[in-house]
Amino acid sequence: MSELESAFQIKSFDDLNEAFIEAKEKFGRRPWWRGQRDGQWKLLPKVHRIAVKHGYDMRYETMVVHRFKTRAEIRHARCPANDDHFAWLSLMRHHGLPTRLLDWTESLLVAAYFAVAGKQEAHPPALFALDPYRLNELRLKSGGYPFSPEHSTIKDLSRDPFICDIHVSSTLAVLAPETDLRMLLQHAVFTIHGSRKPLEHHKHAESLLIKFSIEEPFKERLYEMLCNLGVHRSTLFPDLDRLSQSIEEFEGPPFKP
Repeated sequence: MSELESAFQIKSFDDLNEAFIEAKEKFGRRPWWRGQRDGQWKLLPKVHRIAVKHGYDMRYETMVVHRFKTRAEIRHARCPANDDHFAWLSLMRHHGLPTRLLDWTESLLVAAYFAVAGKQEAHPPALFALDPYRLNELRLKSGGYPFSPEHSTIKDLSRDPFICDIHVSSTLAVLAPETDLRMLLQHAVFTIHGSRKPLEHHKHAESLLIKFSIEEPFKERLYEMLCNLGVHRSTLFPDLDRLSQSIEEFEGPPFKP
């Protein structure tokens, strides 16, 4: 299976704007975005990447979600209802647990931040644009709207990890319930993956996805600009630890010694 080729390299702020224009014109509507520090990483949720790497079966996914669920309520004030499986998965994903959800955002700037923040990886970072309407339309033949977790197919995909079963092996786009403040701030949306096939290997990948590589020399400038625009750790992760990190990173002494 051939890899998704980059449409063009982002070398400037104008190029970032051009990426948005190209994606919107190709899809005919606003895309969803994902930023990756390494543009060669597969578009596959972490729980599936781990399972493929180590040869685990579905019991691994069931084990991690149940361990989180049984220990979360004392640590989190607003846990979802017991049978709201998608809300549980989205809460788990936003707190770092490997799940079958892959993070996307409706904000190009948020995606760009996740692409350029953090350590340098083996390959240059990249932005991915997704047409979520088309993705759902191909599977569900229903007009292609990114579905709420109440849709019957989404319910099956969300319940399967908790019962160690497979009802649906598709990949679909889902609008996330905002069960956590960081989901609101990150404009969070998801794809949910019943299959271990990376999204870029979808047979219609060329019509669903666009990849934009970010030139390494531009990475630092883009990171600085995003932080100046208010897109940084303490705004995307609103906790005291991230606030302290941001103050230490950006606030120098008020006066010269």
